[in-house]
Formats: sequence, C-alpha cells, structure tokens
Amino acid sequence: MKISPILSLVFALFLSVLSSAQPNYPADPAEARLVSTDIQHFVEAFQTLTEESDTVQVLQSLYFDRASPGLQEYISRFQLTAEDLAKAIQGHPEDYRKIPDFLAGLEKWMPEYTAEMQKFKEVLPDAIFPPTYLLIADHKGIANASKFGQLVSVEKRHATDLEALKNTIVHELTHFQQAMTMGIAAYTGIYGKEDNMLDLILREGSAEFVTYKLVRKNEEQFSKLRNYMENEATLWEKFQLDLAQQDSDFWLNVSYEDNNKGVPIQMGYGLGYKIVEAYYQQAQDKGQALNDILNIQDAGAFLLKSQYEPK
Repeated sequence: MKISPILSLVFALFLSVLSSAQPNYPADPAEARLVSTDIQHFVEAFQTLTEESDTVQVLQSLYFDRASPGLQEYISRFQLTAEDLAKAIQGHPEDYRKIPDFLAGLEKWMPEYTAEMQKFKEVLPDAIFPPTYLLIADHKGIANASKFGQLVSVEKRHATDLEALKNTIVHELTHFQQAMTMGIAAYTGIYGKEDNMLDLILREGSAEFVTYKLVRKNEEQFSKLRNYMENEATLWEKFQLDLAQQDSDFWLNVSYEDNNKGVPIQMGYGLGYKIVEAYYQQAQDKGQALNDILNIQDAGAFLLKSQYEPK
C-alpha cells in the first residue's frame, strides 16, 4: 500500500489526546476564536530583518520562541524550523511581504469569520468550535485539524484569497467534528489500517461536501470537483484499478515542489465529494444522512449505499 507524505503526517492527528475527554470548546459560534498572535509575531520579526540580520536567529527569537499552542503543534507535527522558514522567505519574498497587509485587515474580516461559524452551526447543530490558529509556515500551503483547533498557514495563498481561507477553515473544522462524532480512537485508527484508500477519500470528500455544498454553498469554487467531473467516467475506471492496488498517490497526494507538474491534484477529494453527495441526496432523513457522513466507519458499505454512478 502506498501512503502519501501528507497522509503520513496526518496519521498523528489527535493521537496525543486518545486518552483525553472531549475537548471543552464552546458550542456557540459567536465564541469561536480566530487566533492571529503568531502572525503578529511574524510581522514583528519580518519587519526587523535587514540585509545584515541573522534571519534564522531573528525568526527563532521573535516567532518560534513565542509560539501559540497552535503553532507549537504545527511545528511539532510538520517539523517546521526557523531554517525552513528563512529559506521559504528567500524563495518567495513577494508572498511574505503581503503578510502585514493581511494582518492589518483581519479585524475587519472577523465578522465574516463569525458568520461562517454561524452557518456551520446551522448545518451541524451539535458542532463545537475550537479556535482557528492562523500561522506563517514554509510556503507549503498546509492546513490541519488538531486537538488545539484548526491550524492554517496563510502565506502561500490564503493571505490574498480570503474565500479560499474560509473554505479551508470550514473544511478543517469539519474534520474536527468527524473526530468528535466517531470518537477519537476510531477517527485516528483509519490512518493506520490496511487498505484505507477509500476511507481516506470519503473522509476528505465528506469535509469538502460539508464545506462547499452545505455550509458555504459555493460548489463552483471547488476546483478539484470540477477537474474530476471533466473526466468522470474515465477517472472512475482508473479509480477501480487503483483501488484494487491501493495506489492512492494520484487520488490523495500532492507534490509541494512542482505542484504535480500541471496535472490536477488530489482527484480523490472530488470523487469522495460525489459519493457523499449521492448518499445525501438519496437519503430521506437528511439529518441522519449527515450524521452518517461524519461517522463513516465502513467505507465499502457507505459506497454501496450511496448508489453513486458516474455519468
């Protein structure tokens, strides 16, 4: 079985809280927190840098050493170092120069964040709201759910595309609800099981379905779905072959270095979306269907019940 680098990293998701009680986060979306202290610290560090500066030392002391719990988790999970960040700044200076403007506009953006959380609660009445940590990392575009809340790096795209930022936050928050619905042990167990390709496709497709179809209602922005639908029948045939071999690279992996050389990435997100959508649409009880979607523990049975067929 091939396991992508991303999914190997995600395997650690929530492992440190397997023996913990359910997190005591608010159920009121008005209390959902957007934490930007790490970006504030980064801007202080970035604006301190000169040609004579020891960039690594400045980033270490002003950014890494002052890390929030969310950034600490990100650093641990993805082995982020001051050296990595210094290299990324050197390679993509124009993107990091945009961060101060992004930070300056966050206060005005807060009502939009709260509105998204309120829409999320309307779709998932039992939702709880861990904080969203906005972070600066090494230009890999990583976002993740964690026991501390959503961890979202903004330097690659999100600092200039606030719609994409909303999509990412809702997606990761959905993963958190999946873990709470399934139970943390069941949620993390899927990453270590054999032949888990379909499980992971449905997990990501579920988060995308909740994000683009139910909460944000902006399916037209979901490029991975659009790419899948352009060749749905052909890709479905490829999926059958790859699933038999548990070859998940094309469906779940992405190259950070070359953006997959122009080939549409992570097509499993679009496929998973279509399977979940089919399940939801044919269900009489939409509330029960949504709970089922958050609690997929038998991926093969879910696929059969969805009655998904490519057009």
